[in-house]
Amino acid sequence: MICCCGARKLVTSLSETMNSWPNPPRYIKNEELERLSFSPADWSLEKPVVLSGLSVTEEQKRFKQLNYCGFRADRLYQARRNKKQYLLWIERYYQFRSYIVESNLALVYDCMGKSRFKDSLDKDEMKSDGMFALLRSVTLFDPWRKYKFSTYAFRAIHHAFSLLSLRHHRRKNHFAAFISSRKDDPVHKPQKVDRQSLYIERLSIILEEDSAGLTEIEKTILLKRFPHNGMRNNPRLTLQKIGKEFKRCREWVRMSERSGLEKLRAVLEKDPMFQGDLL
Repeated sequence: MICCCGARKLVTSLSETMNSWPNPPRYIKNEELERLSFSPADWSLEKPVVLSGLSVTEEQKRFKQLNYCGFRADRLYQARRNKKQYLLWIERYYQFRSYIVESNLALVYDCMGKSRFKDSLDKDEMKSDGMFALLRSVTLFDPWRKYKFSTYAFRAIHHAFSLLSLRHHRRKNHFAAFISSRKDDPVHKPQKVDRQSLYIERLSIILEEDSAGLTEIEKTILLKRFPHNGMRNNPRLTLQKIGKEFKRCREWVRMSERSGLEKLRAVLEKDPMFQGDLL
C-alpha cells in the first residue's frame, strides 16, 4: 500500500537536495477552487480507510481537497514564494491521493474477477497494471462532473487490461516468429496470421467499449456484414438482404457500412501497435 509517511519523506528529501522548485502536482481546474474553504478537522486522515470505497459525500469532499491542494501549490509555484508552504501543500496532495487510492483498492480486484482476460493473463501483471490505472484515475478524475469515481475508475482499469492483453499477444507473436525462423520457416507467413488475429482482437475490444463512436445502425450493419462466429453459424448477409431488413436500398447500406469502417480505421490508426500498418 502507498504510505503517507513515504510521501512526507519524498517531499522532505526534495526540499533538502534540490535548489530549484519541484514541479507542482496535476489538478483539475475549476472556478470553485477559488471559493473553497475547509475547517482544520476536514484535513484529518486519522480514521481507518474503508477498502470497499468511500461514501458519495466523503468521496466528493476528498477529491475536492486533493485538487485544492494542487491548486494552492500551483499558485505558490507560479509566484515562486514561500517554498516551505509550497512543499507543505504538495505533501498534503500526496497524502490525500494515497488515502483515496487505498480506499478504492477493491476496484482493482473486482475488475480482475470480472475481466474476460482473467484466464489468459498473468494475475500479477493484471494487478500491477490495474494499480497504475487506479492511480491515474485518481489524478484525472473530475469531481465537479457529478460522476461516481468507481464508474470512472472501473472503465480505466478494464481498458488497462485490454492494453495488457494486446501486449501479451505481441510478445507471444514475437516468440512464435523467432521459433519459426529457427526452423528455417519463412518469417512473414506466421506474422501475417498473427497480425490478423491482433486486428480481430482489437476490433472486438473497440466494439465492446464503443470507443469508435459507431451508431447503432452502423454497428448492426457491420456485425451482419462481418459476423464473429464464422459463416456456418452466423452467415454473412448481402447488402440487399440487410437493406430489406431496414426497408432501405442497398446503396444506403453500403454508405452506412463505409462510414462505420472509416470510424474503425481512424481508431486503429491511433493505436501505437499498428502504426504504419494502415497507411
